[in-house]
Amino acid sequence: MDKTDNYQTLFDLFKEIEAHLTKIVREDIRGFNDLLKIACEKEPHIKKYSGELNDLSLIRTLIAHKKREHLVLIPEETIKRVKEILQFIKNPPTVLEKFGKEVYFCNSEDLLLDILKIMKKETFTHIPVYKNKDFIGVLSEVSVTNWLADKKKLNLDDVTIYELREFLNNQPNEFFDFVKKSEDAYKIKERFLNEVRERKRIGAIFITDNGKQEEKFLGIITAWDIPILD
Repeated sequence: MDKTDNYQTLFDLFKEIEAHLTKIVREDIRGFNDLLKIACEKEPHIKKYSGELNDLSLIRTLIAHKKREHLVLIPEETIKRVKEILQFIKNPPTVLEKFGKEVYFCNSEDLLLDILKIMKKETFTHIPVYKNKDFIGVLSEVSVTNWLADKKKLNLDDVTIYELREFLNNQPNEFFDFVKKSEDAYKIKERFLNEVRERKRIGAIFITDNGKQEEKFLGIITAWDIPILD
């Protein structure tokens, strides 16, 4: 493919990017910068490439003038990169793709000390708790701390998880939630960031088929996982 072909290819790809951003924004916006800004607000995953998209907008404008074509070369690597960005914008990674994994769980009759040892060894921060086959809550560092603070004297030797049942659901200083497996991973990242700004704490978000707690757990997302989306 020669230079002229690459010019046209870049134009076509950028036009497709603009069309997709316009579809997201759902209104007629003049100026690519404004269009991109609003699209990023509606679809957080686009922020990942906002800088490159602004640069591409400038290149597109520059080579649109025939007299300036010779000032810019469009190598194959650039075309490949723009295709990758377009694909990412149209098909952002899902939470299942990024955070799907086997989730360890415990039973309400398990001994607390045994589960705490597992949490320490495996660096687990949140463990779903089941009573028979029913999900009853999440054992976390916060729930254990809140439970301990409520006790005057305590011997942990025979304490089961069930004795913490009042502290296994959302706490004043921590809550958990569920999300469907097809959700955009970057929307979950934005949610974690927004909760931090509002001084709230999401302990964990669990992934299931349709975001319902009675479904099989397909993955878990905590604040420690979010940096992989940078």
